[in-house]
Amino acid sequence: MNMMNEFYKFKFLMNRARVHFKSIFSAKEIEKVTRLDAHWAEYKYLRNAAKTKDEIDEANALFKYDEYHFPYKWAWKYHDINVKTGYDDTFGLNYAIYYGKKMYMPREYDKKKAVGYVRGILMEQDERSPHRYNFEGSMDGAIIADMGGAEGCFILPIIEKIKHAYIFECDDRWIEALNATFSSWKEKVTIIPKYIGNETNDKMITLDDYFKDKSVDYIKADIEGAEMDMLAGGNSHSKLR
Repeated sequence: MNMMNEFYKFKFLMNRARVHFKSIFSAKEIEKVTRLDAHWAEYKYLRNAAKTKDEIDEANALFKYDEYHFPYKWAWKYHDINVKTGYDDTFGLNYAIYYGKKMYMPREYDKKKAVGYVRGILMEQDERSPHRYNFEGSMDGAIIADMGGAEGCFILPIIEKIKHAYIFECDDRWIEALNATFSSWKEKVTIIPKYIGNETNDKMITLDDYFKDKSVDYIKADIEGAEMDMLAGGNSHSKLR
């Protein structure tokens, strides 16, 4: 039996149930139920499905680490990995050290939340993670378009190597944090507070329109399913390599 398949089967059933619950319970009631009861229900489901000792051990591990959304044994080391933090009086923001550099957090993040967030990023970007941002080629002197920049975890480790980064991010909380994170590299980073898509308006812009007089070597896109719309907006741009 593949316990990971059982794990995701349960997730599917719970998500389908939540859609049904929305027509019956308030959002606050659903939140309370999912936080307090769903995790235990998941464990019971997996334990009932498990037959061998190895399957029982895996069910226990999935239950223990499901809250991190990375139910893999290799991810366990990240749950208590040391993350250095600090507070910057200049920006009034907490930060965490990521690849030797200060990564600033949104204003409402305390140090504990900053640590948890960065642990999640380190886990996500592990070479064994299906969520890792993979790229081929040299970043030396490259021009990068980062679609969905969030905290800047893709650009920050390579900021010294690249020529320029265009970071698209619409969340005001992260825009403030990004400006602080890249304050030492203002000449190399442009932050664009717009969505990237298949049309240009007050909130969105296409690849063709934004990069009509600019060149780009690499595009990293993590924009919640809008990647095809992004590409549709860049069909006629010869400078997108």
